[in-house]
Amino acid sequence: MRSVRLNFLLIFLLIFGLSYQGYADCPPLVESNTTLEAGGKKALEGFLAIFTFGTKGSFKVDEKLYQYITVRQVKDQGIDGYFNPKIQVCDYKGKENCYILPSGTSCRQIYGTQDTGGGVSAAVFIDWEGDKTSVNAKIADSLEWEWVDNVTDEEKRKFANSPKICACSQKGACMGASSGGLSRILSGANIFRPGDMENVCDTCSSWSEGKQKIKCAPVPLAPGPPPFCEQLAMSLPQVRIVPITDKDNDYFDPKVKVIIGDLKGRDGEIGEKLDFPKEYGESKAWGRSIPSTDGTKYYFKTHREKDKLCAKYHGTQGIDEKSLQFIRCFPAPPAPEPEVVEIVQSNASGKQSDTLKIRMKMSESTCTYRAHGVYSNGFCTFNVTNHPVNIGPLSLKVVKPKIVERTTSTSDNKSNINDIIEDIFKNSSQFTILEQYGYVPNIGIELPNGDSCSLTNPREHNQCELTKLELDNMGQPKIEVGYMGVKNQVNSNSKMLCLSGWQPEPEEFVLEREGKVVPLKSMGTKYIEYNSVYSKESNQFYYLPSKEIGDLLKRPQNQLDKIIFNKQGYVFFPDNNKQEKGKCSYCVKRNDEIDDTFKSSKGLKVVYKLTDVEHREKCNQGDDGCICFNETCSRSTRYVDKENTQSFYTKISQDANGVVTQQEAPIKANRTEVFYADKLCRFDLEGLKEKLKEIIEKQLEKEKQELEKKSEKSHVFGSGNYDVDGSQITSSRVEIEVWGCSEAGHIKDTPYTYTPNSTESRVGMPGDYIKAELEIDLDYPIINIKVEQGGGNREKEYTDKDGGPIFIRKCRLGKQECKDLITMGGGGIYKIYEYKDYTEPIIDDSVKLKEKTTTTGLRVTEDNKITYIENGEIKHETVKCSKGFRSSKPGAGGCIDKSKGIYGKGSAGQVKVTPIIKGFDINIINDAIEKMIGNRYDPGEVRDFSRSEFDTSLTKMIEEELKKELLR
Repeated sequence: MRSVRLNFLLIFLLIFGLSYQGYADCPPLVESNTTLEAGGKKALEGFLAIFTFGTKGSFKVDEKLYQYITVRQVKDQGIDGYFNPKIQVCDYKGKENCYILPSGTSCRQIYGTQDTGGGVSAAVFIDWEGDKTSVNAKIADSLEWEWVDNVTDEEKRKFANSPKICACSQKGACMGASSGGLSRILSGANIFRPGDMENVCDTCSSWSEGKQKIKCAPVPLAPGPPPFCEQLAMSLPQVRIVPITDKDNDYFDPKVKVIIGDLKGRDGEIGEKLDFPKEYGESKAWGRSIPSTDGTKYYFKTHREKDKLCAKYHGTQGIDEKSLQFIRCFPAPPAPEPEVVEIVQSNASGKQSDTLKIRMKMSESTCTYRAHGVYSNGFCTFNVTNHPVNIGPLSLKVVKPKIVERTTSTSDNKSNINDIIEDIFKNSSQFTILEQYGYVPNIGIELPNGDSCSLTNPREHNQCELTKLELDNMGQPKIEVGYMGVKNQVNSNSKMLCLSGWQPEPEEFVLEREGKVVPLKSMGTKYIEYNSVYSKESNQFYYLPSKEIGDLLKRPQNQLDKIIFNKQGYVFFPDNNKQEKGKCSYCVKRNDEIDDTFKSSKGLKVVYKLTDVEHREKCNQGDDGCICFNETCSRSTRYVDKENTQSFYTKISQDANGVVTQQEAPIKANRTEVFYADKLCRFDLEGLKEKLKEIIEKQLEKEKQELEKKSEKSHVFGSGNYDVDGSQITSSRVEIEVWGCSEAGHIKDTPYTYTPNSTESRVGMPGDYIKAELEIDLDYPIINIKVEQGGGNREKEYTDKDGGPIFIRKCRLGKQECKDLITMGGGGIYKIYEYKDYTEPIIDDSVKLKEKTTTTGLRVTEDNKITYIENGEIKHETVKCSKGFRSSKPGAGGCIDKSKGIYGKGSAGQVKVTPIIKGFDINIINDAIEKMIGNRYDPGEVRDFSRSEFDTSLTKMIEEELKKELLR
């Protein structure tokens, strides 16, 4: 019978275990560290004895304190002793460092230093079948067991083949990663499984008293039932706790279902639902009672654990330590990943945004009443600000990291946390603008002594520069990595907004490999499928795990309501294991049939067990994570590559002596806004663009106003011939206004000196008006202006009352060569001057016409009025008309007084040259900012404004202000 059991266990270990028998019976580091620590203690105690003349210290330090444990039975545990049995573990001397421990305990430090393997720890487990701890049995043909000291001979006989609670010493299994690398994995750390204890318990045979034996005590018998007639009077409905389907459960408001006979819940269906606290741990558990129709109350407690929801049934008398009947744990709904939709811009002018719009999977009630968001198709869209939003176990808020100049350089040491963090930001396009200027969010660490320092912007001799990745006993970083934020978050001008407070469940990790950040995910807690067979010879079940993960919570609720638990913690569905009456399809008569039954895959009962999932497989030497001993190679992992969902193995090295060194260590993403910045952070590029536009516009306007104060005034030219040197004007562009010479007034049948006389009485027409812009041509810098006189200065020809023309040319220096720019006739009917027709103005293509006002056909007949053009509009003014009167307004027509038969002369025209202090084009500013921030900037695409004093480099100005804004 014994050989059959060992064959079964060997199959179990070869397929799903790590069988490192080639590692001798004691990892080298464990043995050496134990000797060093015990020797060091002896030296210290001896020194104290000498130095204090024997008042302190001792020359006798028992090295067995570092090698062995003492175990005792815990008496009188009551009903709880069956449902939750415990055992006492002390140090070797048995008087100090004592702890009462339940089954499932692993790496409970008892004496000495646990991290190095020099001290001794303990693990506790239960052999429910009692076969592995029967008389003369060994666990895996390696570890012997014995009764604890305070078990009586009667108990030894009575419980020889019954369930036992056992404790064993642990050494290498509990070593820290920084001390022992994978020595702890070789010794079974974090792979505690019933039936797999040789990989957890200490197997060193070199200790002073040889190999430590496993110590066991009997599990108290289940409480017996009362007499049958009494049972009929007092029997209560069966109480069952079952899980809720994935689709009907909510991570933020999870529940389990309690079925008490046919008792209906508040929703009118059979069964009631239990709520859970948002905090984790048994200390945060909620208690609740469910009343039945006859007034009986059923008491429960619920609490959250990592990846699990646990509910305890305490019977009908109340909740206390001794009333616990049973506990049921189920996989917790996974934490939904948040999606940062966008930055919500502030409505307040000039105020930086502090709001992110988030989209997340949750129930409608949670969305409405907790997130205060908008629900649609299973998702909730809600806003998060710098004030926390508490939704279930999450407390979400926006943090705004301070942007700093990076003063570190990327190291070739890939274990440096700084390298991993920087690669995260390098690989995200939204942070390209930071990379362009050598800026990064200020990321720091909190050291074990409580101090904090910056990784990305360290001060001189800052210890952060040398901080490497160190893990604790559970393989997690000893330091806390996070953003060193702006102290005044409310008034922060930081352009980076991150969603803080989200924690993935199952846990997630990051690892840098070959310059790429690899996101990893824990396989979490799930139901593993087992095949089982019942042996009638030994009167017990045997279990063998399959490679399948049972996703039970995807089954319909009516199936989950029928789930059955056995005392070993396995669950099964009765409908899947139906038996014909009087037959057992998953039973064998003899133990030697067990192996063949498992191999045939027929006649097996399918059950499931909730456990931390771990993938194990055979491998070839040189594969990632592969460890080989005695020509047998295998590897295991709890990580899944988050992107391709494949099992992920960390790199290790193994020397010729079999010593394994861990080369990679994933970092737990405990601050997701740092490790998932590409998904949980947004850079407020739109807000940055608007702020830059505002700053640049104000700065340019100020420069323009200052230049206008220093600039010369307009140049005004009346009748005559003038030269203007354009090269001396402070601007490259000028505005030219031209008022044409005006016509003299008309009195009918006058002036009698020529024929024909005036045929009507009317006010003289003003000259036409134009406004234009001219780019000064430095090859023709001289602007030549000639303005003739108004009409009526002579009266020999019938056209003499028309105003004279105006000529504007550009000339080379010395006026050797000139080109016409503007030629414009004066006011009047004929527009003829010295026998030449100037009816149509001539404007060169190099002149940009902005405005034009013509007076052709204008008829004004009122006495004592003049007509002129001002600001491009035709206006009138009352005057006292007299013979020969000429208005001082440029280009104003001559007046008339019909009663006196007199008329006035036309005013001379005028040319006004005004330097243009060029303003700025908003579109050019916007385009330049878009190109620079969008990382599309080409120096040839963004032109500057103008030359001379206002020769502003737009790109340089934007770049300077951009740097200032990024660091605010």
